Amino acid sequence: PQQQQQQQQQQQQQKPTIFIDLDERAYDDLSFPSEKNKMLSSHPMSALKHHRSIHLIESPGKYAAGPKYSDDTRQDFIESVMKSKEDLETKKREYQAQIQEVFRKRQVELAQKQEREKKLAQRPPKLSKEQEEKVKQMMNTGYGSDTISSKFDIEISREDFKLLKDGEWLNDEIVNFYINLLMERNKEHSDCPKTFIFNSHFWSLLYYTAKKYDYSRVRRWTTKLKLDVFEMDKILVPIHLGNHWCLAIINFREKQIEYYDSLGQRNDNCISVLKSWLKDESKNKRGKEIDMAEWKDVTPRDIPMQENGSDCGVFMCKFADYSSKDSSFSFTQKDMRNFRMIMAFEILSKSTIF
Repeated sequence: PQQQQQQQQQQQQQKPTIFIDLDERAYDDLSFPSEKNKMLSSHPMSALKHHRSIHLIESPGKYAAGPKYSDDTRQDFIESVMKSKEDLETKKREYQAQIQEVFRKRQVELAQKQEREKKLAQRPPKLSKEQEEKVKQMMNTGYGSDTISSKFDIEISREDFKLLKDGEWLNDEIVNFYINLLMERNKEHSDCPKTFIFNSHFWSLLYYTAKKYDYSRVRRWTTKLKLDVFEMDKILVPIHLGNHWCLAIINFREKQIEYYDSLGQRNDNCISVLKSWLKDESKNKRGKEIDMAEWKDVTPRDIPMQENGSDCGVFMCKFADYSSKDSSFSFTQKDMRNFRMIMAFEILSKSTIF
């Protein structure tokens, strides 16, 4: 009997006991003074409930302390933990792949934006002498009522055209013709954001004329245009305040409404009105509320400022031009005369040149 007892003890010592290695290290020399090793040896299942990093090792039976498990129980436990570990590794790989794809797309977008910035942040081109002479000739000869350019159901008379001279205020015809040229350009360039620009009458009907917000006056606009504004990256709204032009931008990508004023003034009421329009447009066209809790109101101060009382219309058109190309505002008051000549030539040729 004594010999049989010794054989049983030897067999027990040869049977492995399962330990949980929380630090993913093999315990070559387990000792039990520390509370950590006591927990590891006493009850492996309890370790699973409190620790995220699990690693299985087998240690000789001489280190065993605590309850004994049958071979089946031990094997089930190993398979269960290994399966959990495999699942975790699979999810980790999937998550890393998603992160890498997002990172790759952002890198591509950044490279495209940098390329656009490199091209568009250059000083605006100047017309050739022949092009300038053509513009001046159209401004200074003929009758004021003559139509010198027609497109987008808009006719530009010579009187309208003369408003592109230095010191003149732009009217609705010049502004609306020009912003249609911008939208036409964006459609031809896939790297430009999806942009729609309302004409100058939209704001007048929505609020300005009546001095009161009235969605019913513009409710059918997007229906006639077959426009889903919520599919756009940006919606631009020219704001005419009677004797001053500004620009509002509904930026869906950044979830913000931006207001650009070349005199540096705020217009919180305009932003509030456009928020109301977005909410009503969503309910009317999509049959659901739009959550604007995360939307921001933005009135940038570090933008080009006018230094006279006549160029606000040109500034507004250039804010629209550069924003619709996702370009930074790399112009100043000194560029306004050149911009006027370029806009005049573009209206004559019915196409933008940059």
